[in-house]
Amino acid sequence: MAVWSIVNFSQIPFDWRLDAEYFKPEYLKLDNLLSNANVELWGNLKGKFITGPFGSAFAVENYVEHSPYRYVRGKDVKPFFLLEQDNAYIPKSAFQGLKKYSLFPEDLLVSVVGTLGNVAIVDEDVGQAIYSCKSTVYRSKSIDPYYLCTYLNSNIGQAYLQRKSRGAIQAGLNLDDLYTIPIYIPEFEQQREIRKLVITSWEKLKISKTLYAEAEALLLHELGLNNLDLSTQKSYVANFSETVESDRLDAEYYNPKYTVLINYLHNIPHSKLGYLASFSNGATPSGAKYLDKGKEIPFIRIQNVTKNRLDLDDVVYIDKKIHNGILKRSQLQPGDVLITITGRIGTAAVIPDSLLVANMNQHSVRLRIHNAQINPYYLSVFLNSKAGLLQTDREAYGATRDALPYYCLEKIIIPIASLDLQKQVEVKIREAEKTLQEAKTLLERAKYQVEQIILGG
Repeated sequence: MAVWSIVNFSQIPFDWRLDAEYFKPEYLKLDNLLSNANVELWGNLKGKFITGPFGSAFAVENYVEHSPYRYVRGKDVKPFFLLEQDNAYIPKSAFQGLKKYSLFPEDLLVSVVGTLGNVAIVDEDVGQAIYSCKSTVYRSKSIDPYYLCTYLNSNIGQAYLQRKSRGAIQAGLNLDDLYTIPIYIPEFEQQREIRKLVITSWEKLKISKTLYAEAEALLLHELGLNNLDLSTQKSYVANFSETVESDRLDAEYYNPKYTVLINYLHNIPHSKLGYLASFSNGATPSGAKYLDKGKEIPFIRIQNVTKNRLDLDDVVYIDKKIHNGILKRSQLQPGDVLITITGRIGTAAVIPDSLLVANMNQHSVRLRIHNAQINPYYLSVFLNSKAGLLQTDREAYGATRDALPYYCLEKIIIPIASLDLQKQVEVKIREAEKTLQEAKTLLERAKYQVEQIILGG
């Protein structure tokens, strides 16, 4: 395989790209592949590019907890669909001020700063939303947006998006970069076939999200937690004896919503997390290099731990010697529960049966259950519920960045539900995982079909 290229001056593009990376052999091969195909530059298609607002137009400290107006951040833009975990919301006044950046169904969002080249299609469930400066919108008119999204997320589209990036310190994609990306235009019927696959995938994703929500709702209802008033109060009083007993002086720790929850849990069958599972955390070995995808041992980082499931789309890999050596104590196995102790503190997920061997970094704790009264899926769903997250949120602390130490994690109260209820929760989570995998398979099929159309397969 060639690792270098010789380029004639006549091959230099009109935007004067002189960086050697632009002329990698694989990129020149793609140029040759599309040279005689039905291709149009993206900027020449009938459609509209809209860059996001300046970064100073909205400050993150203005996020609100409850609002119908969503703020789509750069990290929310994932391949095909927007991330629905940890959404950010803004007040009506901020939305009205930035309304010209509103998103509409079938808009394409392209990440142009940070993680480059992710392309997501906006669905009707997003509602009223605006987007940040880290994304650019494309509003399609002459080409099916679902096909275009698939093409840009395919190996061919991704290669061009990565090729067009530029920047010495922080790489990015500007409008000229997007304008000059070649877009293969297949027959209308072929576009429709791709559209059907992506829409079917989205429908399965919605079913999966519903099943995850049903599992949590079932748990909270059966435990009677859904009727508790856990709203935040603006003012309250704590006794000095309470501060001495808890060894905490931060005012938020004594919000009455925590007392309401803890008192309720103490009055039903329960146990502390420290009595139900053994704890272990991982590390990121100094100087260790991540290996190629699909090789060696999957290494779970904090971004892979999402609510009730592991997202392994961007998982990295470490050497087997590290896994069996300095990280031996943090080896993972199916049935373990991971809970994050920094960042999105308290997010939990079960290691699935399909992940026979893996390891983790220092931002999560492995919970290995040793009590037959607790099902790992039930534990994960409870930790991710409001009743679980309120406890981990209360116990976390830090001067510059909050973290959840072991001795605080051990105090988390876990209600002991009937094994029948716990099994029902597990069944719903497993069905959600299965449906989610079916959705991902459809997207892979769509990308493969696009590539085969281009390659003439």
